[in-house]
Amino acid sequence: MKEKAIVYTRVSTEEQKKTGTSLDNQIQKCEQYANDQGYKLLGSFRDDVSGMTPLGERPGLFEALELASREHAQVLVVLDVDRLARDELISMLIVQDFENVGARVEFATGGSTANVDDRLIIGIKRVIADNERRNILKRMTTGRYNRVADGKILGTHVPPLGYLYNENTKLLEKDPRAAHTIEYIFKTYAGGDVSLAKLEQLLEQGGHLTSGDLNPSISKKSARGKWNRTSIRKIIRNPAYYGQWVYGKVSTTPFEPVAVKIPAIVSKRLWEQANAQLDYNKKHRPSTEGYALKRRIKCGKCGNLFRRKIIKNKGRKYIYYVCNLNKCKARMHNGRRVEQAIAEWVLNLASSPAELKKELEIRKNNASKDNAPIQRNLKTIQTRLDVEIGALAKLSKLFLYEAMTEEQMQAESEGINSRIRLLEDQQSALVDQLQPISEFDLDILSEMFTDEYLDDIEELADYVQLYKEPRLAHENKLGDVYTKMGLAVVINDEQAELKCSFAAENENFPDVYHIVITFQGKTPTKP
Repeated sequence: MKEKAIVYTRVSTEEQKKTGTSLDNQIQKCEQYANDQGYKLLGSFRDDVSGMTPLGERPGLFEALELASREHAQVLVVLDVDRLARDELISMLIVQDFENVGARVEFATGGSTANVDDRLIIGIKRVIADNERRNILKRMTTGRYNRVADGKILGTHVPPLGYLYNENTKLLEKDPRAAHTIEYIFKTYAGGDVSLAKLEQLLEQGGHLTSGDLNPSISKKSARGKWNRTSIRKIIRNPAYYGQWVYGKVSTTPFEPVAVKIPAIVSKRLWEQANAQLDYNKKHRPSTEGYALKRRIKCGKCGNLFRRKIIKNKGRKYIYYVCNLNKCKARMHNGRRVEQAIAEWVLNLASSPAELKKELEIRKNNASKDNAPIQRNLKTIQTRLDVEIGALAKLSKLFLYEAMTEEQMQAESEGINSRIRLLEDQQSALVDQLQPISEFDLDILSEMFTDEYLDDIEELADYVQLYKEPRLAHENKLGDVYTKMGLAVVINDEQAELKCSFAAENENFPDVYHIVITFQGKTPTKP
């Protein structure tokens, strides 16, 4: 019976221009090879892609693989190794894909992946093709940099906002639809009176369009005229707007970035002023690093973290806690009142070492009693597991000493492995039922309740009672107490659920203390 074969050909536009290796020429030679070998030809497939393109991005090769799998073809015929791929790794992966469906790869110029003697020659050809790939990349990169050095702008479907790309002159030109928007951004921000967030609002209120609004090739998910601070920051940082377009800013090539002069939309002095303002705002923006409840409060509606938000109005500063998820409908909470109520409860708890130790001992003893029968069952299961694992080891020795055949060993080992998996599942289920017991909880308490620690608690209690303005030193100390106490808070619209576990490193440790603080109006108070 004739073996079934499939022909695959590939060429890129650049290679075809350089070598004249057309697809039709390849198909003719490959089909002639298949006929000479007496193969039954199932079909021919082609791709006009680069040799560095993987299988998933080659529709022709992918169809050939599907046909080989469906019709049980034995051979894939390709003109030469570099027609399959120029990248050595991609070539090996493609061969592996076809071998996985039962097809070997044969080359019309000679060689087969199924022939051991041919593999050395094919490997050498792969290395040569890979080296040629690197040379092609080097020539292409050099050509790009040479064109840029001659003052040409490499074509892009997304020029910077405020510019249009002229295909004829290969240069950037001002876009009258957006140049005024760029001027507005720089002049407004350089004045120092607005933040990026405020500038974002002003642009939207003024009806200024974004690059995504003006360029149909950009897939924009937000509404028309909707800006974001990241885009504004990139515009301010871009030197193109004072007339210097730079090619190769982010590159892995050994070439230095090349600057090309283009029409300026703003002066270099204005660009520098806006960037200086951006640097200044970055260094002097309000810091929230020192607040004690950072990453400790979760939203009861969506589960995301709450963050502290500072709002300034008429010279006064207001603190609120809001959900990190913009779409969440959880309400804002008065930050100072929330922090004060939580701090009072935690500090009152933290100043009672005798009560804490008593509670921990009770929890630990109860957990030990609950765990005792589970531990006995675990010990029994572990004994049975040891027996099965030992039996598996004996099977391996019998096979090595040729006391049983491979088929016999496989049949016996399947039964043993099945029993081992069942025992491991039972073991895992029992482990999940164990009550976690902290081995270091009492040590934590003995380390915590020093004279210095109690002095800190007293100082922090006074600070909370007189709470008017957050002080970094006190916030850091309070944060340390929260960490030692293992504090976790969940805030809903009307109440805050507080838990202390004394084991921040162990999420499974049971909560030693658990309380709910309810909110009356906007003021959180203890029930």
